[in-house]
Amino acid sequence: MSVRLLYVPKTSVVHRLDPRTKAFVWVASAIPAIASQSILVSLAMFLLTLAVATVGKVSRQYLRNILTVVVPVFVPIFLIQGLFNPAGKTPVLYLLPWLYFRREGIVFAAVLMARLLAIFGGAYLLTLTTKPGDLMASMQKLGLPLRVAYPLFSALQIVPTIEARLQLVKEAQMSRGLRLQKVGIVQKLRNFIPLLTPLLLGAIEEAYRRSIALEARGFSSKIKKTFLHELKFSVSDLTFIVSTILSVLALTTFATLITPSPNPWSL
Repeated sequence: MSVRLLYVPKTSVVHRLDPRTKAFVWVASAIPAIASQSILVSLAMFLLTLAVATVGKVSRQYLRNILTVVVPVFVPIFLIQGLFNPAGKTPVLYLLPWLYFRREGIVFAAVLMARLLAIFGGAYLLTLTTKPGDLMASMQKLGLPLRVAYPLFSALQIVPTIEARLQLVKEAQMSRGLRLQKVGIVQKLRNFIPLLTPLLLGAIEEAYRRSIALEARGFSSKIKKTFLHELKFSVSDLTFIVSTILSVLALTTFATLITPSPNPWSL
C-alpha cells in the first residue's frame, strides 16, 4: 500500500492555521507521552491528534497511513521485547519450555508503541495539513537555518517522488518485456536490477536540477530572505493553542485518574 506523506489539500480550520500552531500541537501532545510511563496517557495524546485530524478532514488518510507505517514496526518490537527483554522475569505465555513471553518485556513494548503512536501521529498530522513551503518558512521564522530547514523538509517529498519515478520505470521496462509478476522471488529480484540504473540516474538528475534552481534563487546568499506568503498568527491560532493546552491537561488528568494503582501497565 502506498503511504502518502505529503500535504493533502482540504478546506478546513486546521489547514488555515499557522504551521507553528500545528507544530505546537505536535510538541504539546508528545511531551506527556514522553514524560509519562503510562500507556493510557500516550493513547490519550494519540486520540487528541486523531481528533484534530478529523477536524482537518484528513482522518481517513491519517489512520490508514499511520497503520500502514506503524504495524510493521510494532510487530517485531512486540516479539523481540516480549521474548528477549533482559528485564523480563515474569512468564506470561510459553511457546517452548525455554522460550516464553515475559510480562516486563510486553509492558515495555506496549509503552514504547503507545509513545511512538503519539509522537509520530503529531508529526504526521503536521505534514498532512501543511504545505511544505509554508512549513519550511515557519521553521525559518522560528530560527531554524535554511541550510537545515530545506534538507529536513525536502526529505518528506523525496520518498513519494522516487516512488512515482519507480512506477514509471517499471511500466516502461514491462512494456519492453521485463517480467515482474508471476515469477519466483529469486527471478523477481534479478528482474529488479534493470530498474535500478534508470531510477538512480533519474534521482541524480533531479538532485542536479534542484541544486541549479536553488542557486538561481539565491540559496547560498547570506542576504536576509523574504517570503512570498507572510505567515501571521490570528485569533484562530491563539484559540487553537489555548484549546490544545486545556485538552492536553484534561486528557492527561483523566488518564491518570482512571489508571489503577498499582498500575499493571507501567514501567
